[in-house]
Amino acid sequence: MKFSDEGIIISTKKYGENSLIVKIFARDHGIYRSFVRGAKSKKTNAIYQVGNLVSFEFRSRLEDNLGSFFSVNPISSFCSRIMFDQFRLNCVRSLFSMLDSLFLERENHSDFFAQLLAFMQKISAETSEKKDIMADYIKLELEMLKELGYGIDLSSCVVTNSTTNLAYVSPKSAHAVSISAATSHENKLLKLPSFLVEDASEFNDQHLLEGLHLSGFFLQKFLSSEQQKFSYREEIKKDLVKMG
Repeated sequence: MKFSDEGIIISTKKYGENSLIVKIFARDHGIYRSFVRGAKSKKTNAIYQVGNLVSFEFRSRLEDNLGSFFSVNPISSFCSRIMFDQFRLNCVRSLFSMLDSLFLERENHSDFFAQLLAFMQKISAETSEKKDIMADYIKLELEMLKELGYGIDLSSCVVTNSTTNLAYVSPKSAHAVSISAATSHENKLLKLPSFLVEDASEFNDQHLLEGLHLSGFFLQKFLSSEQQKFSYREEIKKDLVKMG
């Protein structure tokens, strides 16, 4: 088996003195994990950093073998630009830890890769505001749930089919609920901040906390056996509270 692609390094694990087991989320091939001999040498150490976008070649004698990465070349080093910003680092670490633990290897997720790459480009740009990064982070968590087969339907009200005045989400059906349909049941529903259903440029920290709670609720509901993998989300929540 052999192919060439580009992807983002999402995790590394030390193997011996100078080698690594490297996991890459590839544009056209999904997640691949491979052995890289001498990855921790002075010459190549900077290449194999989590968050780097690299081009590479994968080779394996048998399709199910671990295989190896060859001709690994850096394209962009996203995390090096945010290494002194704890909030941005926590966002990246949270996404990568979920990718690492929840996504099966060798399954194509090209659409989600494009969304993740766009997020990495935005989060590493100095001009990006934290509130916009947080909004995009929440949207990406919801997209991750969709990619894993647990989509949340925010397109219309589950009761009336209305596409307007959507303000809640049913914790049971994971569908949106309009203001009129939610009457007298508000305390049983999750709040749906407007920036998740509209092209809203005006939203505050409370809306972001509601969005983070919404995506977090369904992450834990559908993927409860992996709750321990979501530790970085708590740090993000603390950062968001401080921002307020």
